[in-house]
Amino acid sequence: MKKLWQLAVLGAGWAAGGACAGVPEGMASFQRGRCVDAVAQLRGPALGGNIKAQKVLGDIYAGAEQCSDVARSDADAVRWYLLAAKRGDRVAQEELVSLYTSWSGSMRN
Repeated sequence: MKKLWQLAVLGAGWAAGGACAGVPEGMASFQRGRCVDAVAQLRGPALGGNIKAQKVLGDIYAGAEQCSDVARSDADAVRWYLLAAKRGDRVAQEELVSLYTSWSGSMRN
């Protein structure tokens, strides 16, 4: 039983560490405008629950100014912003409101 407990603790630590691996590299790529690389580096941590990675992926797909190498995708932006927003990221929540507002405005015109 003790071995099982140790394996569970080790596994939890590994999973938490995996959620952060790649985030500093992905953030650096994003800041340098190498957004294809940033997406590749941030996707795993974002899927693992890293809020910062989720929010930055939302920024990339929403058409961040420095990300001309990644096609804008409102659907992908909403997906990533929603994950971050559900976990309490206030800026992601505001970005969702902005996206939804722009959609409803364009539907009226």
